[in-house]
Amino acid sequence: MTYVLGFLFDSKNRNKVLLIEKLRPSWMHGKLNAPGGKIKMLEKPLTAMVREFKEETDLFIPSWKKFGELNVGAGEIVYLFTSDSDDIYKFKKTTDEQPIIFNYLDLLGAVKLMKNILWMIPMARNCLLYDSGYYVVEESSI
Repeated sequence: MTYVLGFLFDSKNRNKVLLIEKLRPSWMHGKLNAPGGKIKMLEKPLTAMVREFKEETDLFIPSWKKFGELNVGAGEIVYLFTSDSDDIYKFKKTTDEQPIIFNYLDLLGAVKLMKNILWMIPMARNCLLYDSGYYVVEESSI
């Protein structure tokens, strides 16, 4: 299986990030994660990112930049995307999971974060600010 995660920041100073409070699967219940999901058969990662973000936030963001991938084992890969938009505050709750905007610095000590999100958010932000490189991370190395 392959998945996508997208980190959307505000355009002004890129200090705000949109996350989702997850209900499913059960091991994610109550945790904060980036919007995203499974890539459909024959779907390209960018197309999946645009679709998943629209499904979860009602925001159409076509300008995603892929900044990395997380290899989680057993052939599963999560493609990581980042973008910024003035539309970040126009999100709508489209499912039973709640989108929430956070100041990214306030999240550094948050216990509700999925474990990998703590390092993904600064990487995603740095990619926007400094046009930094592409990262490949093996889950066993973190």
